[in-house]
Amino acid sequence: VAQAAQFLAPRAQPAAEVPEPVASSADAVLADIYARETSAHVSAVRAYLERENSASPPHALPEEIYRAVHTLSGSSNMAEARHGIRLAQPLDQWLRKAFDSALGLEGGDLILLADSMTAMESVAANLDESTGFFLTHESLLTRIAYAHGALDRRIADAAHAAHAAQQAQPLAGTVPHFDPEIANIFTEEAMELLENAEAAIAAWRADP
Repeated sequence: VAQAAQFLAPRAQPAAEVPEPVASSADAVLADIYARETSAHVSAVRAYLERENSASPPHALPEEIYRAVHTLSGSSNMAEARHGIRLAQPLDQWLRKAFDSALGLEGGDLILLADSMTAMESVAANLDESTGFFLTHESLLTRIAYAHGALDRRIADAAHAAHAAQQAQPLAGTVPHFDPEIANIFTEEAMELLENAEAAIAAWRADP
């Protein structure tokens, strides 16, 4: 009976091998690419900040530095790095306006930009962390919004100054200085030309 039961009892099947999810491997590759790109762009921005630290404001914003921050925003979107998107998008919008206005950055703006680069590095190294992990982000977003507002005021002031300077100029441009001697020479030459023209017309009428 025991021998029969042995044949009748269902045999245990070997455990099937569960392949690793392809998505996790792809996510790891994407995270590595995002980390390396972030590091490269942050390094470019830091080199600019180091150059400008010894200069007086306003600090000219080169296109390559604005482009570096713009690419940080784009790569955050591609990597679906939500904390990077949340920080890089307003940073990109602020610097785009600063670049387009050609007004440059103030001293405090350089500090804000440096702190933002540190935060972006933290995002790239901790993609899976929750919002609570990034304690400085709320403060940075507030500072970026303030810097954006200050830039808007500087743009408005520059536009007002340009308009006032334009209004102060004469409508016909720069008024030339009146020189009586030159005016007399012009009058004499004009009279001579008119006399010659009248003589020519009279001769033509006499003999068409």
